[in-house]
Amino acid sequence: MGRTKSRANGDGTFFYNETKKLWVGQITLGVQDNGKLKELLSTVKREKKLKKKLRIISQSLVVGKYQTRTALH
Repeated sequence: MGRTKSRANGDGTFFYNETKKLWVGQITLGVQDNGKLKELLSTVKREKKLKKKLRIISQSLVVGKYQTRTALH
């Protein structure tokens, strides 16, 4: 039995949603004041686009340039 490929910490979760026919990715942005996790959920048609999109977001989080929608209002 082969091992499944694992991703590094911080890469988020990726899976294919059969009912929506879309790739779903989830990444943790941080922790809210009440202790709950801030999470970003994204859906796209292609897995490569999802990986690229979440990689860009996670890199901008490290640099400190990512702003959530709530931070903009």
